[in-house]
Amino acid sequence: MKKLLFSLILLAVCNTSNAQVNVEAGYASDFTVRGSSRAVNTSVIGITGVKDVADSTYVYGFNYFIPTKRNSAQNHAGLGMSYYADFDEWSFVADVQGNYHLTQTVIGNSIEFGGGVTFYKLPYISKFADISIYYWDDIDLDNRGVEFRVGKRFANVLVDSVNITPNASVYVFNNYTAYSAKVKIDYSKYAIRPFVELSFIDNDAAGSFALDNDYQAYAGLQYKF
Repeated sequence: MKKLLFSLILLAVCNTSNAQVNVEAGYASDFTVRGSSRAVNTSVIGITGVKDVADSTYVYGFNYFIPTKRNSAQNHAGLGMSYYADFDEWSFVADVQGNYHLTQTVIGNSIEFGGGVTFYKLPYISKFADISIYYWDDIDLDNRGVEFRVGKRFANVLVDSVNITPNASVYVFNNYTAYSAKVKIDYSKYAIRPFVELSFIDNDAAGSFALDNDYQAYAGLQYKF
C-alpha cells in the first residue's frame, strides 16, 4: 500500500504542468544506498519528477525499481521539498525528504527521513566543488548519521556534450562508516542521454550491508522531458 501511495503521488507530480521528468534505465554491478549494499548485478529503472510550487521552492518525487529476482525485487521511493537561495557571493539549496525502502530481502523494509543543504556557490571553493551536508535517520533500521559530499559537474569536457561529474562522500552513521568516490560520464547532445558511472565504495558494515573495497559500474540511458 505504501509503495502504491508513493507511485500515485509521483505520477501526480509528473503529470502537473511545469514539471520536469527524468526517466532512467540501466544496469548496475551494485545498487547502493547511503554507502551500503542493497542489490548486486541488477537492472535499475527509475523516474524522478520535479515541480516548482513557489518562488525558489520545489517539490520532487522519485521511484527506483530494482527487479533483482521475483521474490527479492526492491523499490526505493521518496518525496521531498527544496528551497533555493542566491546571495551573490554564495548560494545553496536546503532540502528535506522522506524515503520508503521496500526490499523484500533479509534487510527488511524501512522508512527514512533526511534533511540538509548543498552549497553551489561559495567564495573560491565553488570553482572546484559543490559541498553537501545531510542528516539521515532510518527509523526502522535504527541507522542514523551524517553524510558529507563534495562534487562538481564539468560540461563539454574535451568533446562537445560530454560531461563529467566526479564526487566523493563520507557517511558517518551509528551502525557503520562508509567512503565513496564516483565519476559519472554522460553525453547530452540528444534527448536520450547515455551515461556510465564508475565508483569505489568501502564500509565497515556487517551482514548484507557490507562492502569491502568494492569497485562498481553502472551504465544506462536517461530521458528528460
